[in-house]
Amino acid sequence: MSISDKIKIMKKHLNTIKEDSSANDENFDFWMKKISEGIIEEDENKIHQGYKNLVFTALKYKKYDQANKFLESYKKQAKSADDDWKYRYSVQLYSNSPRFFLDYPTELLKYLDPLANSDNIIEKEKTAKILMTYISIYENIYIVKKNSSQSIQMFFNFVDQILPISEKISKHLEYRIQMFKRLIDGEFTFEIYTELIDKHLNELNPTDEDALENIIKKSKILVVGQPVVNLDDLYKVVDELGYIVDNVEFHTDYDKLKNLDITRFKNTEKYQGIIVGPIAHQIKGMNYDDVIAKTLSDQSQNYPFWKKCITESGEFKITRSSFYRALKDIRLNQEGSII
Repeated sequence: MSISDKIKIMKKHLNTIKEDSSANDENFDFWMKKISEGIIEEDENKIHQGYKNLVFTALKYKKYDQANKFLESYKKQAKSADDDWKYRYSVQLYSNSPRFFLDYPTELLKYLDPLANSDNIIEKEKTAKILMTYISIYENIYIVKKNSSQSIQMFFNFVDQILPISEKISKHLEYRIQMFKRLIDGEFTFEIYTELIDKHLNELNPTDEDALENIIKKSKILVVGQPVVNLDDLYKVVDELGYIVDNVEFHTDYDKLKNLDITRFKNTEKYQGIIVGPIAHQIKGMNYDDVIAKTLSDQSQNYPFWKKCITESGEFKITRSSFYRALKDIRLNQEGSII
């Protein structure tokens, strides 16, 4: 069985797990078996994303033992420069048992320290939202047991650990903790406290969905190849999938294409995706139809995520529908990268 076939099976199985809330241990055992067959070494980037999806799915269906196995397996076997998500998912995993971090707040530092020093703002914000769970727990304790010195001491032990780095993770978290400390100190009533928090929430940054759309709109996509439809039809697809037309760079003219050196797009952060279609002859630096897949698939060259335009009948052709599927896959890859 080819690597491509294995990846297709894994994708199909992941979709089954996502759609079936009764996903059982056999589902996860299947994935672990596929991972252990050595696919990691052969297609590292896909497995990096695969692990992330697996942990997400296990947590979603409250299969915490499986989530932990996937996390530990990933830490031992897979390498990626873009894996701050593993710290956030570790926090989320332990959040399954709220008492754990309440009793052992120092354990949080193992996951918060790397995140605090990361440039990944999205992961920081998502981690902060998980930590809000603990503040909410203390809010409920405060309402039920206002005079519980033990619970208040637990709160301050918790705060002592996360306050020094909370601002690096989220200004919202910093604000929430400070406000709750002032509530405990009797500076204002619980009603005023909730009003202040609600007001602050309304002033915060956009939601995850808004943030995702902003990322999509700012993305630059490269399209290389000669379409069999008018560009206006492809522009409509670009707009339909949420991208800015001016940010999608079409290289469709043969006279220009024959001098385009595809290798200049390796190791670049300018483009978030490449869509390729057929060309009558060749591109400088490669025999197009024969070498393009191998060239762009070479992970050591660090090309952006790319897709070939393939019609439903299997033809290598840029049609409206094949272009839609290719651009949709690029968008899904971007969405997956910020799960």
